[in-house]
Amino acid sequence: MSCSDEAKEVSVVKTLSDQELFRLTRQSEKLRNPKHLRRANTKTGEPRAPEWAMHEQALLGTMPDAEVAKRIGRTLVAVGVRRRRTGIPNYRPVKRWTPEEENLLGTMPDRLLARKLRRTIIAVTGRRYQLHVPGITEENHHWRPEDDALLGRRPDGQIAQLLGISEKAVKHRRFRLRILFRSFGTRMFQKWTPAEDGLLGKMPDAELAVRLKCSSTTVANRRISLNIPAFRPGWTPEQDALLKQLSQEEAAQRLGRSVHAVARRRRKLGLPQIDPPFRWWKPEEDKLLGTAPDAEIACRLNRSEDSVKNRRLMLRIKFPNPRRPWRASELELLGTLPDSILAKYLDRPEWQIRNKRTQSTQASAT
Repeated sequence: MSCSDEAKEVSVVKTLSDQELFRLTRQSEKLRNPKHLRRANTKTGEPRAPEWAMHEQALLGTMPDAEVAKRIGRTLVAVGVRRRRTGIPNYRPVKRWTPEEENLLGTMPDRLLARKLRRTIIAVTGRRYQLHVPGITEENHHWRPEDDALLGRRPDGQIAQLLGISEKAVKHRRFRLRILFRSFGTRMFQKWTPAEDGLLGKMPDAELAVRLKCSSTTVANRRISLNIPAFRPGWTPEQDALLKQLSQEEAAQRLGRSVHAVARRRRKLGLPQIDPPFRWWKPEEDKLLGTAPDAEIACRLNRSEDSVKNRRLMLRIKFPNPRRPWRASELELLGTLPDSILAKYLDRPEWQIRNKRTQSTQASAT
C-alpha cells in the first residue's frame, strides 16, 4: 500500500463518527477471525439479522422483552438471547408504595396486611423495617363461646374474615369440636321445625331432601346431630317369598334394593344361593361322563366345558383318551400328500400327521 492510499484512509477515518468507526472496527475483526463470522443466508449471502446498535442495546432490561422486540423490529428470542449474553437482568415492574399503604404498616400483622395489599409478606416486612415501624406480633386466637356458635353455620372462609384469623384455624377448631359443615343451600340459615325433625328417620334421606328442597347431606347431618338412626325399610312376607324363587340380582332389581341387602337378608333367613343357570345333574347325564371328551359332552348336554370337567373330577371319573387309532387306509396315505392337506382330509392335527410319518419312516428303515 502506498503513502497516498494510507493518507486517503486516514482522512476518511477522521470524517467518521465514533459509532460508525466502532462498527467498522468490529466488522474488520470478524473478517479477520472466521470464528466470529455471522451466519449468512445461503441464497443472498447477506446476514440474517443486522448488527445490534447502541440505542437498541440500551433498551434491554428497561421494558419487557416483547415490547423491546416490537419496538426495534426483532424477534422475542433474539432479544432474550442478547439480553442474557450481555448479563442484563430481566425487566421487573416495581410496585411503588403509596402514603396510604405506608400508614397501614404496624396496624396489623404483616400476614394480614400482605393479604389486604396483595403483596408478599417479605415485601411488607422489608418496607416496615426501612421505615422503622414496629410490628405487631400475631398471637393465637382465643375462642369465645360466641365464636364457637358460628362454626358450621357459615363457610369457614367467612368466619375467618369475621374473626381475623386464617381459614385453616377455623377448620381445625370445627374438627376439634366435631361440628359438621352444612353445604350452602336454601336451608343454610333456616331453622328446623318440629314437624321437619319428626320426618327424620321415617324415610330415606334422599326422598326427604327432595320434599324439603335441600341436599341429602343437609338431612343426614341434621339426623346425625339428633342421634336418629337411618331409615331401613322392613321386609314383608311376599318379599321373603321372592328370595326363594329368584336370584340375588333379579330380586334386587324387582324389589328396588341393593344386591348387598338381598344377600344379607338371604343369609339371615338361611336360604341357599340360587343361580339362574344352575341345573342339577341327572343320573343319565352322569353316565355320559368319561365316554367322550368334555367339550363334546358339554355341547351334547348344553353345559359349559368347565361344568362338565368339575362334575367328572368330583365323581373321580378318568379322562377319556381322545386319540383315535390309526387305520391301515390312513397309514397308506402318509407321504403321498403334503402334511397340511392330509391333516384336513383325515381330520387330524398336522403335527400328529408329521410325527406318525416320521415314526413309520424310521420303523421301515430299521
